[in-house]
Amino acid sequence: MNDMYSNFKDRIWYNNVKGGVPNSRWLVNFDYDLLDCLVLAACHGAYCPFLISTRLIDLYTKPETLSR
Repeated sequence: MNDMYSNFKDRIWYNNVKGGVPNSRWLVNFDYDLLDCLVLAACHGAYCPFLISTRLIDLYTKPETLSR
């Protein structure tokens, strides 16, 4: 998951207007590190690239509130 996130975060969110490219991270604690779902979205983008342009590009990569 670490490799998948580090390789695909730039490919998925290179042109994102809702926060830009997310920060790098190293997965240690699943409860904390998977809270915003960006790592899971990067894994989905790796195996299902058709989701990038329709769904994944619109995610908030740096949410400012809990509702985002």
